[in-house]
Amino acid sequence: MGNRITSLLGTTQLHYAVLGGDVEAVKRLLSTSSVNINSRTIEDGQTPLWMASLKGHEAIVRLLLEKRAHVNICAKNGCSPVYVASEYGHTDVVDLLVQAGAEIHLTDTENGNVPLVVAAAKGHTETVQRLLELGANPNHQNKNGCSPVHAASQNGHTDVVDLLVQAGADIHLATTDENGDIPLGIAAAKGHTETVQRLLELGANPNQQDKNGRTALFKASLEGHEAVVRLLLEKRADVNICAKNGCSPVYAASQEWPHRCSGPTSPGRS
Repeated sequence: MGNRITSLLGTTQLHYAVLGGDVEAVKRLLSTSSVNINSRTIEDGQTPLWMASLKGHEAIVRLLLEKRAHVNICAKNGCSPVYVASEYGHTDVVDLLVQAGAEIHLTDTENGNVPLVVAAAKGHTETVQRLLELGANPNHQNKNGCSPVHAASQNGHTDVVDLLVQAGADIHLATTDENGDIPLGIAAAKGHTETVQRLLELGANPNQQDKNGRTALFKASLEGHEAVVRLLLEKRADVNICAKNGCSPVYAASQEWPHRCSGPTSPGRS
């Protein structure tokens, strides 16, 4: 999702000290009566605590929390301190924030993602484990219906898929957008052979179709992922299930221009 510190408008000395990881400067500034610990940058609405959480500066997060920094002030994009700490895999910071009252179910404004979704998308296994222990919902769906297991499957994070399923994630859950993607189909389209194998072991249906009638085999064939195709065939995927437009997997595999038979296979940013 890129570097979220996109504007320095309204940045105070405290913001600069936090960004630089300068613990002593932060201590000095917090000792003054004039400092606004919850000051926000003008364009993006980022507080010093938000920036420290993003950077993973655990000692500075502790200092700010000791001075009663507001733990749930979000940036203008709706991302909270615990959200960005989760996104970048700063598990110890996540713990500190939650102990101070951080809400792990707050969503961003663009996609409706929660911390668990972005941690799963990035493959931060330890952070995912901790968020689940803290009560995160393994079946949360964002605005497109993308769940944590969709996000992990899309990026081939098999260990994260395992953690989520152990916590009750539904691998048959379809996205709510125009595609109706399931985790198996997404992993197959991306060529993540290990993730596809694990999802099949966990009970995913190789013949489940999305809203466009496309199976995992169709998507793997369309993208030319031979290893995934072989695996699906070994698991008795039906080679003759066609998409709603009449294209079969073998037809999709034979096309010079795959987009003739395809539509978006991703549930959106996660």
